[in-house]
Amino acid sequence: MIDEQHQWFKSMDGADLLSTTRSAALCAHALLEDSYLICPDLQQDPRFSDNPFVTGPPYLRAYASCLLKSRGHNIGTLCIADTTPRPFSQADVTALRDLTAWAQTELLLTQLSDAQMRLMSELDQAQRAAQTDALTGLWNQGAIQDIYQRAFQRRSRRRMPLSLLMIDIDHFKRVNDTRGHSAGDDVLQQVAASIGQAIRSQDALGRSGGEEFLVVIEDCSHQQCAGHGHTCIATSAWPALGWL
Repeated sequence: MIDEQHQWFKSMDGADLLSTTRSAALCAHALLEDSYLICPDLQQDPRFSDNPFVTGPPYLRAYASCLLKSRGHNIGTLCIADTTPRPFSQADVTALRDLTAWAQTELLLTQLSDAQMRLMSELDQAQRAAQTDALTGLWNQGAIQDIYQRAFQRRSRRRMPLSLLMIDIDHFKRVNDTRGHSAGDDVLQQVAASIGQAIRSQDALGRSGGEEFLVVIEDCSHQQCAGHGHTCIATSAWPALGWL
């Protein structure tokens, strides 16, 4: 691979180089070609005769390369080099082209995979936003109902306990009427946070209406669920939140 100043070796056999300057890169010349570059004897080619890798270690003499492209841009080469002058047959060129085509296919698949992963992430974020209550950050009505339906189906198959807590804020309209909707929003957020802290991490909490919340509790006895309910009520009651 080649950038403005360097040549980077991403894979190599027969040498230990990791990078060179672009000015010393034989492949930099290959980028100027349309397809491939063949040089049977580097010492006899004025473009390469004074190259440090020709005049010094590893004393290269023969070179052949084929362009690697990505999204229409030349990004590097797949090349072979030898310390002995040698001609390159048509079979050699065909093999080099085939290897380059294979490498470009792998690059394309990687790019497609990355793009698909980004798309999946964006879709996941968009889907989550569509299922989340904007004010409290909880599951919205449609999402929590869907979660309950799925849990009910699992319960039917596995015969495990399933409970649904319904929590409603008493006299909530009074807050909106006397202190304004901003204060009402604060109450909803505080109640949501309090219930969230009172339930288990595996329980699902959603806002099903204006001041109504639902908690889906799986694999928990009814006695334990009742205890969770009392805890939710105690932690989110008006005095506990400091509103009375």
